[in-house]
Amino acid sequence: MLYETINGDKNIIMDIGSQNFRIGMNTELVPAKVFPNCVGRSKHPQLKEYARDLYFGDHAFLKDEVLEINFPVKRGRLLNIKRKKNAASQRRDFDNFEDFEDLVRFGYSEVGANPEEFPVVMTEAVNAYGPSREKMTEIMMEKFNVPMVHFGVSERFACIGSGRFTGLVCDIGHGVTHTVPVFEGLIERNAVGRLDIAGIDVDNYLKQQFEQRGYPFKSGLETELVRTIRERYCYVADDYDAEVDHYNQNLSRVERRFILPDGEEIKIGMERFLAPEILFNPNILDKEWGGVHAKIYDSISNAALDNRKELYENIIICGGFSSTPGLMDRIYYEVSENAASEIFTYQPVEKEFLNWIGAAIFSTFPGLQDVSVTKEDYGERGAAASKKCSARVYI
Repeated sequence: MLYETINGDKNIIMDIGSQNFRIGMNTELVPAKVFPNCVGRSKHPQLKEYARDLYFGDHAFLKDEVLEINFPVKRGRLLNIKRKKNAASQRRDFDNFEDFEDLVRFGYSEVGANPEEFPVVMTEAVNAYGPSREKMTEIMMEKFNVPMVHFGVSERFACIGSGRFTGLVCDIGHGVTHTVPVFEGLIERNAVGRLDIAGIDVDNYLKQQFEQRGYPFKSGLETELVRTIRERYCYVADDYDAEVDHYNQNLSRVERRFILPDGEEIKIGMERFLAPEILFNPNILDKEWGGVHAKIYDSISNAALDNRKELYENIIICGGFSSTPGLMDRIYYEVSENAASEIFTYQPVEKEFLNWIGAAIFSTFPGLQDVSVTKEDYGERGAAASKKCSARVYI
């Protein structure tokens, strides 16, 4: 057991990201179950073999030719209900919540837990909308009858999971990159940075490069192959221009080969470092944005003056994409170029699960009930009681 809960109770921890759904008890080291955050429904209701079932995660990808696969979390958000414009978009929003409910139910079944027996701590995006949280509160209370639920910002949990209450969290996930200053457990929201370039964009760029060479990746399974190639062979160059020169002079040393399921061999050359470079040079995608290093610098620069030194000394790199070789060294080099003080970067061993681990630790704090929605709160105030989750808990 990693954590000893204050009152001896177990809590369910759910980290719902753009790519993966992580669920488990707060007494475990890491989440018990991790599966792709997607739901598959039949494209052809007349096919009874598929029409009667829902498919989740990898099982959905295996049947992607006959299923419509939905990803309810996009760019870090469950949905954007403030921007509903017409009946079609309203229907899509409803589907997102339906998918969310189905995924949560599947998650409970995977860990063999009765939702009525355990409080829940659930992650949410730093810029999540209040109405979205209210709808999730309604689902958890009315559909699952949980005794208590808390929604907390992923990056704040990541800071706690790293063993700190102060730090600049750079969370490079599948769908979005956030830079979030946390000082003594509180988020400086005016200094939060967002970059709509993350793991999925690197995958898409890599896929585009392969397609230009005659290797089309169309289906869900084929797209997963691109992600596998990226995770196995891609890296971040210390110096992009120097790496291009090195590649041109030592092509055979840089190239790698990957065998596709049909036996065909694909060569991976400059794409190994070109695709991840879009995080630092969005101009490659014709985007006039600053890269991830610029977002880190801007977030610290926009934080309170007295807090900046500590933030520079506690830059925490996490998220699914953070495992890419060379990433932390490049961030350190780029941020150091402009930093007003000495910087230190940290990449915890369990960086992919850092949000979940931090939420598990948070769930042991004695003030949890004061910032969570209980059955009594919901009975008195309805979904509006979810505002309690924004109150400060002293840690």
